[in-house]
Amino acid sequence: MIYCSVGKVGTTNWRRIFLALRYRDRFPDARNISVHKAHTIRLRSLSDYSPEEQIYRLDKYYKFMFARHPLERLASAYRSKFTYDFPYNEIYHKKYGRLIISRYRQNPSQGSLELGKDVRFEEFLRYIADPEINAIDKNRHWSHLYTSCNPCLIHYDFIGQMASYDKDSAQVLRDTNTDGLVQFPTRSESNYNNAKASNIMQELYETIDKELIQKIISLYHLDFEMFGYKWPL
Repeated sequence: MIYCSVGKVGTTNWRRIFLALRYRDRFPDARNISVHKAHTIRLRSLSDYSPEEQIYRLDKYYKFMFARHPLERLASAYRSKFTYDFPYNEIYHKKYGRLIISRYRQNPSQGSLELGKDVRFEEFLRYIADPEINAIDKNRHWSHLYTSCNPCLIHYDFIGQMASYDKDSAQVLRDTNTDGLVQFPTRSESNYNNAKASNIMQELYETIDKELIQKIISLYHLDFEMFGYKWPL
């Protein structure tokens, strides 16, 4: 099967599944694979194959992707990259946080400018909406869905939704006859202790200027239209 991986759309668990399927002896249970291993052990990608082999696989293999409401996905990206002080987030603080704080905050402290850790949600959205930065497709965690997976060019056998992630993931396993080989990790089994982004969207967006939200919606309008999303929810 071929999976189009999109940042902040349940990618970690699908990487766990593929590792468990590919390395059965090493990973007998996908639910026990750490986040670090899930994202650092290399899996084959379509680009590893010749053009002829790519065409064959795109024609013959089961192809699937998952989509997520653009505003919820941005909320998730912000929280995971700018509100948690994990070692692997340091690159985001240095590469994006410093720029965002220096560009959009009045009178930032020297500590904020140096560390880039305390980005505010409004500042992050202003960065995304800034026409001079053109930020959207510079990082896979907030890139357009339609450019990441090209659903107009590739005929997907299944397009799942983050809103029905567990149910849709189980369907993919049934469709590919792998449901007897692996067990899909639930949220609790994946060690996610933080609140779901979908549960705090109202809280995050209620203080954001409506004009800024509208700019974001306009930038992601094709994702809204292609996958049937609306705002307000």
